[in-house]
Amino acid sequence: MFRAFWILVATFVIAGAVIGWVEMTRVPEIVDAGYIPPTEEEKEADTSTGPIFLEDERLMRAARCTVYDMTIAEGLENQWIADYNALGDGSLPVTEIESRAGNGDVTAMELLAFHLANRGGEDAMDAAGRWMVQAAEEGSVIASQEVGFARIQGTLGFDVDIDEGARWLSVAAQGGDPIATHNLADLYAAGTIDPPDGVAAGDAALEAYLDAAADCYADSLEEISDRLKRGHSLPRNLEIAGWIDRNVWIYRN
Repeated sequence: MFRAFWILVATFVIAGAVIGWVEMTRVPEIVDAGYIPPTEEEKEADTSTGPIFLEDERLMRAARCTVYDMTIAEGLENQWIADYNALGDGSLPVTEIESRAGNGDVTAMELLAFHLANRGGEDAMDAAGRWMVQAAEEGSVIASQEVGFARIQGTLGFDVDIDEGARWLSVAAQGGDPIATHNLADLYAAGTIDPPDGVAAGDAALEAYLDAAADCYADSLEEISDRLKRGHSLPRNLEIAGWIDRNVWIYRN
């Protein structure tokens, strides 16, 4: 009886060892759930004139973007939101802002423009547009971005002027605003604006998305990740896409 017991124990030990060895040597199955093949239309539209190599420094920076980096990428708007909220709680009186704007304070011009736009009414919107343009002309990056959006959308008392809007977005992008860069990329991709001479629309969009992703703007990171997973205008690379997706998910949540 004892002999049978020890035989049974030995059998379990040997079986466990065999199963463990099999698991250790088994090649893990990779589930590629994130890959969606490009459509025929996307293949036709994909007119990249030259290869983008994985050694592209912008891709490497995009893969390393942290939550802090993504927060900094939206820092201009976050700072404005904090300043604007101070108007609402009374800690920053509107009369003081008006006085500072009249004396050439660019930040005050931005805040006054947003305050007037939020108040509504045709006269207030027209005044908001004038203050925003003045701030943009004085070098405000966020004002340049807002004037660009307003020109494209026909808000702040402006008529729709796509080219003028794109010009102001370009000014903001050159000033280091990745949000403006991303929106320029969207306009190129949609065919809404013409790309620079000698550059295909798809290439111009990709370059702008890469620039904004390298500056850790979350929307651009998602765009680049999608292209990496699909092999659309970029060599397919699930590893880099996975790192980008992971970091953006942490940022979003």
